Amino acid sequence: MLIILPTFKRIETVYWVIISIINNDLPALEEKPRLLIVNNYPPNKEAIENLVDSIQKKYPEKAALWEWIQLHRKETLTPVANWYSALEEFAKEDEVAFFVGDDDPLPKWSIKVRYEQLVLNKADFVSGWLCSGIFFYQNGTKLHFEGETPQLSKHTKTEIIDYSNVWGWPTVHLSNHCFVYNDTFKKSLAMVYDWFESQPEIGEFNRTLFITFYVPLALLVNNAKLIGVEEIVVYRGQSVEEIIDSKFGIRSWNLGFISMLCYDVMQTFLPNEKGLTGVKNHFIETYKKWYLTTFFDPRISPAENKYIQSKYKSIINELTVSDRLYAVKLILKDWLKIKGLPLKVKAFLGAQPADKVFKKLLQIDK
Repeated sequence: MLIILPTFKRIETVYWVIISIINNDLPALEEKPRLLIVNNYPPNKEAIENLVDSIQKKYPEKAALWEWIQLHRKETLTPVANWYSALEEFAKEDEVAFFVGDDDPLPKWSIKVRYEQLVLNKADFVSGWLCSGIFFYQNGTKLHFEGETPQLSKHTKTEIIDYSNVWGWPTVHLSNHCFVYNDTFKKSLAMVYDWFESQPEIGEFNRTLFITFYVPLALLVNNAKLIGVEEIVVYRGQSVEEIIDSKFGIRSWNLGFISMLCYDVMQTFLPNEKGLTGVKNHFIETYKKWYLTTFFDPRISPAENKYIQSKYKSIINELTVSDRLYAVKLILKDWLKIKGLPLKVKAFLGAQPADKVFKKLLQIDK
């Protein structure tokens, strides 16, 4: 079993993610599970090494159950290239693999439940539910948690994932990906790279960012078995500071533009799948509400904007007054630097020391 933990600059949050992983209950395995930490920010090499060393000393018994691997990039890669090249280099044939984001801690049962349900159902890919509402504050030293602490069900239920519900199960989140690294997965990944090539006018970073949704789609195309596990398996973490500082409150992407790129892929390669009608319409509506923001977003080049605008004029012509007002509000909030301000106030008033909160969320003793 291989856990791949890619990280860029989030030293403070990745600390808690690693602790959550090694404190997870484990399924019965013939070999030690492997934890691969992929550092995609070269200046952080020493900091990551020191962090791992401190965790191993703090939790020696838990750490001894794992085989630790560190991969330090000599130069920063695009996120997708970083994730999947690490998978291709280190995953064994037919091995069960997990991706875990560097700000997404796992509840105690996450690994065991997904692994066991994958094997029990002879599935190729497993998705679960997310617990949203975890906000790291003051560089990860404090935590603002909105919501109730989840519990594991006595009897875990599963559901078959097909085109009609692949978006409803939050497969778009990297940390929700548990799969078998087999020929079907490799074939599906190769298919996704072919899909990327259909948008040469779009820069590599933008056109590849939705790969986490494309991979499940390609698996379905290749008749893989996908299941949803009706348990919370990921604490979806976000940084209050990143939300406030990011363009329109979203780090690395423009929600409307990326939605339309995904719609374009589905229209090109899966035009007749009736089960995808709902998600296609969702992406269209998202793009319409965010359309005006694309002209003020430096992450989108004029050539990239032109590609979508020229191809989908009819959708742009359907913009309503409500759509335009929604986008104007996003733009004004961004200009006035008030996006995420209510969250910052709540975090300022209610955030608690991270170690205190995680002791409860992760059910750990230290």
